[in-house]
Formats: sequence, C-alpha cells, structure tokens
Amino acid sequence: MIVDALPMLGKYTGVSRDLLDVMLSFFESEKDNPVPRREVFRDSMFFALVQENPLMAQNAALIEAHKNFADVHVPVSAPETMLCSRLDGLALMEDRRPNEDTLLFRQNPAATSCLVLSKGDFAFFRPDEGHAPCIAPDEAEGRKIIKIVFKIHRELLES
Repeated sequence: MIVDALPMLGKYTGVSRDLLDVMLSFFESEKDNPVPRREVFRDSMFFALVQENPLMAQNAALIEAHKNFADVHVPVSAPETMLCSRLDGLALMEDRRPNEDTLLFRQNPAATSCLVLSKGDFAFFRPDEGHAPCIAPDEAEGRKIIKIVFKIHRELLES
C-alpha cells in the first residue's frame, strides 16, 4: 500500500507513463465536477469508476482484496478514511469471483490500521493487499463521498 498526492503516483507503482498520464488527465477533468457513474472507460486491463458511496461505521466494514487488479483510490468530494489490513488470519466472508475480482474478509481490529486521504491524495493497493474504503469519521456515517477508483490489471504493473 502506498499513500501520497496523485501527481506522485508514477514514482511508486511501476505503472507506465502513458497509463499514468491517462489517470492524471482524467482526474483533472473530473476533480471539480465529478458525476458518479459506474464505468468511465474500460478495457480488460484498465478502467476507472467514478463512485458516490455512503460512509459506513468502522465496525461494519469488511476488508476487501483483489487477485487480478490493483486499486488506486482518489477521493474527490471530501477526505476519505480507509482501513488497511494484512489478509493472513482473516476469515473469508464472501468470494465474488468470477463476476467481480473481489474477496471480502471479516476484519481483525487488532491487525487493522486506519489512514485518511485528503482530496486529491491516492491510496494504491496491489492485488492481495487488504483494504476497506469509505469509513465514516464519528459524525459522518451515512454521508456520501465521491471518489475515483482506477483498476489496473496486475500484468500492467512492472515488477
């Protein structure tokens, strides 16, 4: 997992310069007036989602992980709190494959860390890195956040 300002993404990820330019250009075009929609552009290896999601209580969150895609989460409308966790020792609650590349696990609070992303920051999660997005600060449960999630197939990531 990596957290930083979005323009710094290329410094860490092994994402090609062309793909990074597409991501930064898309973020710049959406950051002031994002319109939630399922898929913005898609091919089998890379796509973006503009999402409007309700924030949930930390104790209600499940840890998600993916086998084939890395996630780049970028909050657009407000800061976003996320949970991060190793997967070893977590109980698998739901396997949504093959329809989605998502595994959901019961969190272990003792092995879970919390991070807060400012608008325009990113959190990069490689495949198999556990995370729970859209966690509400104490007073914000139910409020909605608009964010962009870029999905990058593991074959596009340089070793």
